[in-house]
Amino acid sequence: MLKFLFAAALTISAVPCRTEAMKPPEVSEEQISPRADNIVWFYKTINGKLYRRPYNKSQNKWIGNWEPVP
Repeated sequence: MLKFLFAAALTISAVPCRTEAMKPPEVSEEQISPRADNIVWFYKTINGKLYRRPYNKSQNKWIGNWEPVP
Protein backbone atom coordinates (compact mmCIF):
# COMPACT_ATOMS: atom_id res chain seq x y z
CA MET A 1 0.00 0.00 0.00
CA LEU A 2 2.84 2.35 0.83
CA LYS A 3 4.40 1.77 -2.61
CA PHE A 4 1.08 2.68 -4.26
CA LEU A 5 0.79 5.96 -2.31
CA PHE A 6 4.40 6.84 -3.12
CA ALA A 7 3.86 6.17 -6.83
CA ALA A 8 0.62 8.19 -6.80
CA ALA A 9 2.36 11.10 -5.07
CA LEU A 10 5.08 11.12 -7.73
CA THR A 11 2.61 11.20 -10.62
CA ILE A 12 0.43 13.91 -9.08
CA SER A 13 3.25 16.25 -8.01
CA ALA A 14 3.96 19.28 -10.18
CA VAL A 15 7.05 19.27 -12.35
CA PRO A 16 8.94 22.57 -12.31
CA CYS A 17 9.90 24.03 -15.67
CA ARG A 18 11.97 27.00 -16.77
CA THR A 19 10.16 29.94 -18.35
CA GLU A 20 12.88 30.36 -20.97
CA ALA A 21 11.86 27.04 -22.47
CA MET A 22 8.27 28.27 -22.86
CA LYS A 23 9.09 31.40 -24.92
CA PRO A 24 8.41 31.24 -28.67
CA PRO A 25 11.52 31.37 -30.85
CA GLU A 26 12.68 34.70 -32.23
CA VAL A 27 11.70 35.05 -35.90
CA SER A 28 13.18 37.66 -38.20
CA GLU A 29 11.15 39.30 -40.95
CA GLU A 30 13.29 37.62 -43.61
CA GLN A 31 12.05 34.23 -42.39
CA ILE A 32 8.39 35.18 -42.81
CA SER A 33 6.85 34.65 -46.23
CA PRO A 34 3.23 35.39 -47.10
CA ARG A 35 1.08 32.49 -48.23
CA ALA A 36 -1.41 34.56 -50.16
CA ASP A 37 -0.48 36.42 -53.32
CA ASN A 38 -0.19 40.20 -53.09
CA ILE A 39 -2.50 41.52 -55.83
CA VAL A 40 -2.59 45.24 -56.70
CA TRP A 41 -4.61 47.09 -59.33
CA PHE A 42 -3.07 49.45 -61.88
CA TYR A 43 -5.24 52.10 -63.54
CA LYS A 44 -4.89 54.05 -66.77
CA THR A 45 -7.06 56.18 -69.01
CA ILE A 46 -7.57 55.12 -72.64
CA ASN A 47 -9.55 57.48 -74.90
CA GLY A 48 -11.11 59.17 -71.87
CA LYS A 49 -12.24 55.87 -70.24
CA LEU A 50 -10.70 54.48 -67.04
CA TYR A 51 -9.27 50.94 -67.25
CA ARG A 52 -7.70 48.67 -64.65
CA ARG A 53 -5.49 45.59 -64.67
CA PRO A 54 -4.45 43.33 -61.76
CA TYR A 55 -0.78 42.68 -61.05
CA ASN A 56 0.60 39.92 -58.84
CA LYS A 57 3.45 41.49 -56.84
CA SER A 58 4.35 38.14 -55.24
CA GLN A 59 5.11 36.56 -58.62
CA ASN A 60 5.92 39.82 -60.48
CA LYS A 61 3.52 39.20 -63.35
CA TRP A 62 0.35 40.62 -64.84
CA ILE A 63 -2.98 38.87 -64.37
CA GLY A 64 -5.51 39.14 -67.18
CA ASN A 65 -5.97 42.10 -69.50
CA TRP A 66 -6.97 45.74 -69.17
CA GLU A 67 -10.68 46.01 -68.38
CA PRO A 68 -13.02 48.99 -68.06
CA VAL A 69 -13.67 50.09 -64.50
CA PRO A 70 -17.34 49.44 -63.68
